[in-house]
Amino acid sequence: MNKFQLKPRLSADESTPGNPMDFMVGAALVQSQAAKARPEKPIRLNLDITPSVHRLLKLYALENGMSVSEVVRTLIDQLVRPEHRQQR
Repeated sequence: MNKFQLKPRLSADESTPGNPMDFMVGAALVQSQAAKARPEKPIRLNLDITPSVHRLLKLYALENGMSVSEVVRTLIDQLVRPEHRQQR
């Protein structure tokens, strides 16, 4: 006995909704599911820096009321995103 049961194909008449309201309700459901997009999952970045650079980075972050991660993210954004680049 096969555990996968295949349903017979629907005829052209059965594959379309019976009335326009059925079609609109189905379309609204699909749109509402698409609106609930998941937020981007962060990707971890590891790098090695010298203790002196780390110390300076921590001091900079402390003086500016930021975390080290926020400082690094800001710098990366300035490098890779055109709208954040400074005119040179």
